[in-house]
Amino acid sequence: MRKSYIAVNIQFILAKDKSNEVIKTLINNPSINKKIYLVLEKFLNEDDFDMDICLASDTDIVEDIQIILAKNSNKKVQIILAANENICKASQEILMQDLTEEIKINLVNNKNISEEIQNIFANDSDENIRKILASNLSINLSTQFIFLHDQDRFVKANLARNINIHKETQLALLQEVDGFVKGCLAANPSINYDVQLKLLVDGYINDLAKNPKLHEKIQLKIIEDTRYDASKLTENPNLVELVQVKLFQSYKMDKIRNSYYLGQLAKNPNLIESIQLEMAKFDPYETEYSITSYQKELCSALSCNKNLSATTQLKLVEIGSYGLRNIIRSNLAESPNLTEEVQLRLFHDDYARSYLAKNHRISKSVQLQFVQDKDDWLRECLATNPNIDEDIQLQLAKDINRNVRANLLENPNLLNSVKKLIIL
Repeated sequence: MRKSYIAVNIQFILAKDKSNEVIKTLINNPSINKKIYLVLEKFLNEDDFDMDICLASDTDIVEDIQIILAKNSNKKVQIILAANENICKASQEILMQDLTEEIKINLVNNKNISEEIQNIFANDSDENIRKILASNLSINLSTQFIFLHDQDRFVKANLARNINIHKETQLALLQEVDGFVKGCLAANPSINYDVQLKLLVDGYINDLAKNPKLHEKIQLKIIEDTRYDASKLTENPNLVELVQVKLFQSYKMDKIRNSYYLGQLAKNPNLIESIQLEMAKFDPYETEYSITSYQKELCSALSCNKNLSATTQLKLVEIGSYGLRNIIRSNLAESPNLTEEVQLRLFHDDYARSYLAKNHRISKSVQLQFVQDKDDWLRECLATNPNIDEDIQLQLAKDINRNVRANLLENPNLLNSVKKLIIL
């Protein structure tokens, strides 16, 4: 141990020595690998610490240590190593020599799986292994081509859903006779305009309508060609402004018959503000009886939209009809994008307050309102909020209600300094 430089793989072997004296000497060696140093510190300070398992899951361990771990007789270590995102090719090859089902699954899920091992698993007799690999975003072109000829439709379907498949693979899948596989391709957000157009011509409008990257020209073709059912587009999250306006104008012409589609459009996360405001436009002080069922359904649907503008939120929260008001305000209270003004309005609403308490995106000032509320249940909800800061945590740590303090202890972002203060 007098030699100042020790190779990393030798350091690792020495680190596994059961002698505390050897470990303490090694930890003081100036050439010690940083990762081994940190692991040894844990080993000396924590009971039942498993060094191999700790290192196997670490994405920063060097190749020399990975290779040693790959040869470990403990299958649990090998399983964990197989899932390591930075596993080296040499370690993968060692693991392939004595495969278990768990090691197989972790390897085919691993984004760093080598090309050679991809090709081996692409021909595996187990279709579940092939299905998992077909979904791996790192599979290369040769593996993709193997899957194009797979006899299992679900393997091909996973390939068609894979957002990283090559253009050549997409074009080859267009020739697929299985409609289920082509439908999966149509919903793939990585396919370009040409592929989308071919699928539209082939009749895959239902699947294309789900595509979050549906090309604007395809949207316009669907809405302008009477052969296609444009209502399929109402839920598409990438719906462009011109298409939204055209859909809204056409549905308004017979709003009762089209109330379902208007409701779907109202929930669209990309809905433009001008349409939001028109949907929410009516006298906020109308009576329960004077508001039509159409208006109730539309405003109720609109209030479920998590991306409403600040102006639309205010218009909705001001609706005076009692029954509809409760529905709208409870829906709004669950939105992660509420303005502070609307949050405060909802806090002072006896019905909406309980829904707002579960919202993890409420502002600091609203959190303070809940801390001071007399209702124990509301403070219990707040204590579970992972976004409360130290000031709020400190107040809840001293809460007179035991359940509030217990909930705070379960908070994933509870600060250690606050945790020490909690007494159950």
